[in-house]
Amino acid sequence: MYGYDPKNRVEQGSWRETWIFVIAAFEVIGPIMGVFLLIIAAVIGSLALLLIDARLMAIPGSLLAIGGYWLWRRERRQAAEEAERLAE
Repeated sequence: MYGYDPKNRVEQGSWRETWIFVIAAFEVIGPIMGVFLLIIAAVIGSLALLLIDARLMAIPGSLLAIGGYWLWRRERRQAAEEAERLAE
């Protein structure tokens, strides 16, 4: 028999399966796209501050410095914990 048969519905290849693939793709790509969009927004915001007044560039510069310092401290703390674990 050719065509649609409502009595024998085939679930394989259905919209539910397609939706599962779409959700899985967004779970993988979503965080990466979020980071890229955040970087683009930060660049646009920094340029907007630069156009208003050059002294306002201290705001994103200081945030970048604080973030770098936080990463440096975290790395030192993790290295110290690992060295302590290896010493035992």
